[in-house]
Amino acid sequence: MLFWVIAGIFTLGAVLSIIWPILKERTGNEDRSSFNLQVYSDQLAELERDYQQGRIGNQDKDSARLEIQRRILTSAKEIDEKGTKDGESNGSFTRMLIAVLLAFLIPSFALGTYISVGKPNLPSQPFKSRVPQANSQTASQNTKDQHAGINDMISSLRAKLESDPKDIKSWELLGKTYLMQKQYSEAAETLQRALQLTPDNLSMRAAFGEALTLAANGVVTEKSESEFKLVELGIPGDPRAQFYLGLAEYQRSNLTNALKRWIALEVDTPADAPWRTMLEKRIQKAQKESNIDVSALKLGEMTKRSIRKNDESPAERVNSQAKKNLPGPSKNQVDAAQSMTAEDRQTMIRSMVQRLANRLSETPDDIEGWLRLGRSYTVLKQPKDAISAYGRAANIAPGRVDVQIQYARSLFPDGTPESQIPSSFKPVIENILQLQPNHPEAMYYRGILANLEGNEQLAKELWSRLLEIMGPNAPARKSIEKRLNSLKAQNN
Repeated sequence: MLFWVIAGIFTLGAVLSIIWPILKERTGNEDRSSFNLQVYSDQLAELERDYQQGRIGNQDKDSARLEIQRRILTSAKEIDEKGTKDGESNGSFTRMLIAVLLAFLIPSFALGTYISVGKPNLPSQPFKSRVPQANSQTASQNTKDQHAGINDMISSLRAKLESDPKDIKSWELLGKTYLMQKQYSEAAETLQRALQLTPDNLSMRAAFGEALTLAANGVVTEKSESEFKLVELGIPGDPRAQFYLGLAEYQRSNLTNALKRWIALEVDTPADAPWRTMLEKRIQKAQKESNIDVSALKLGEMTKRSIRKNDESPAERVNSQAKKNLPGPSKNQVDAAQSMTAEDRQTMIRSMVQRLANRLSETPDDIEGWLRLGRSYTVLKQPKDAISAYGRAANIAPGRVDVQIQYARSLFPDGTPESQIPSSFKPVIENILQLQPNHPEAMYYRGILANLEGNEQLAKELWSRLLEIMGPNAPARKSIEKRLNSLKAQNN
């Protein structure tokens, strides 16, 4: 008896769920718009998960989120709009008749079917076995809905671009949507179309290089590497370019160079950055394969960065900002690179640097030009030429501490063993200390030189004074304290 009561309740609910929309006179547009809102909400959640997992960058996330939010607003407006009412009196009678017929036919059909094929005495499925199945079906349906919504977005963007092929934002959004959907070949093709319209967009160029790499199953090809080098010339600290250029070195088995790039990137990467975990795994893998002391490289890099940050004077901050604002390749140069091979692009980059060098031969007193040339040679991995360029700038401006310290850094670049410090390094450091006796980075380097020379007392004095200048919370304190403790242990 209880079974039939429950069956009757469910039947009544089923009948009401069918006839209620008929009696209420709802339109299909509202249901569809409500469904779209749910799909777009799921897309936003998926977008946030992709960002947290490091699959997309912050700029990509913002672009996609804006497009999804625009669609949410459109669907919300559709829900608010009231549908028109056609033939209200006749329509009401017809709907009532249909509702009565359905209310009679549905229970009759259900009862007849159950009596003929049903099994009332069959034991029910255990609840524990039902829950995973239901969750799996729900998750599968949500995934299908999300994919359907994103596919709708892609179709809409493609249709929009057919009517307006010069819409840069739509090309960029379409390319990054393909990238997010792991359709890497389509992403590369689309972003290349966007770059034809705005070749000086280095952020988009970095995304294009990434798409090329992922389309090649994670291999940094010559073409994608040349794209990242163009980005690095214009934005020296771009994280995506740094990572993939390090990956290119790794794939060529140049593990030391790969680790230098990745460790420098790790030091500059915030703790909550979505790509940090992936970067740390890459560093660990390269360390195991190379047996290089990564902790020493990392500690040295952190010490130098921390000292530079604490030491930077107002004049140096202005100079740093000027470096950030220095223009990269011109629009015509980047546009011409589109049709070049990877080798041709590398030749183009070198020719750009050579033109700068030729110009400086005519204007030898251009300090900023020499500094820029030094940075360009550093990117091209021509350390001797970089030292020469920075040295010219240092000779022109012997009283500028910011120029002298850049020359010193070129003589003792990151990752160089202390035993390989050149003899020309010491006079530069001593000159800086004469100009600014409490210059933290120069004090740190002079302490290293004193320790190498066996002058442990001078090293101790410099580093102890440096700790007082830096303050109690400076990240480099541990490194310097470790050096001081090592000196004390040697004396004991």
